[in-house]
Amino acid sequence: MEDFASLLEEFENKAPQKGPKVGEEVTGPIVSMNNEFAFVGLGGKAEGVIELEQLRDIDGALTKEIGDQVKARVVSFRDGSVQLACKVGQGSNAMGEFSTAFEHQMPVEGIVKENNKGGFNVSLSGTRAFCPISQIDSKFVENPEDYLGKKFEFLITKLELGRGDRLDLVVSRRALLEKEQAVLAVELRKKLAVGTVLKGEVTTIKPYGAFVDLGGLEGMIHVSEMSQSRVSDPNEILKVGDKVEVMVQKIVPSADGKKSERIALSLKALEKSPWDDAMEKFPVGSIFKGTVVRLQPFGAFVEIDK
Repeated sequence: MEDFASLLEEFENKAPQKGPKVGEEVTGPIVSMNNEFAFVGLGGKAEGVIELEQLRDIDGALTKEIGDQVKARVVSFRDGSVQLACKVGQGSNAMGEFSTAFEHQMPVEGIVKENNKGGFNVSLSGTRAFCPISQIDSKFVENPEDYLGKKFEFLITKLELGRGDRLDLVVSRRALLEKEQAVLAVELRKKLAVGTVLKGEVTTIKPYGAFVDLGGLEGMIHVSEMSQSRVSDPNEILKVGDKVEVMVQKIVPSADGKKSERIALSLKALEKSPWDDAMEKFPVGSIFKGTVVRLQPFGAFVEIDK
């Protein structure tokens, strides 16, 4: 038994330990601190190290203490420990952290400072980067001013050393959003079927209908499917940003398989049909006031209830 236990221990010590990879997000408790670093337990024999500067607020006060949970990303491995960062580019090795983020496609946090020709100036922990206007969002940008002063996560798409050792950084929020949407789309397709009821957000309104973000995929509510009563202008029913519950009416696969499928949605299908109790509300011979809504050669359509 002793020989077996020794062999087992030797095998476990030699076996490769599974641990976090560079770019991976990890969470663990702070187990100890010194004047420069906090040490984070990552399970098993792994221990993470993070600079205290990463855990200070704008006034320089520490926001964490021993026992608190820390969420961070792995930026490198050094001296047998896992080097962590909450804010890429704010540590003592900003250049190395940005390079790691670029190589491993790690998100970096930035604040949109100003709008200039063709895009935005973004501050990444004090380092200036440029985001083309087409890369600030996954949708068309109508009002660039809406993004000023806001904090977002970006992917670094270009990293070069410019004049005077100045970093030339180009970032994209759109690339990150599209990655996230692709993951959500995979999950959504698993439950997508005609008759499924989904929640979404109105992103665009056109004269013929409204587009709805379903979480990774986009569908459209045709104006004829917005209400049981006749709708002439979609803006009468919806506005951009509205949260809606819709039923899937039709799913049309892409002809070439490269584009996303077309998803037809309906608000009307979830409303009670006015015809369900029409015989009780409007018995033959009863008199009601109404509004003429449409004329045809064969007669007039009159709305007597909404």
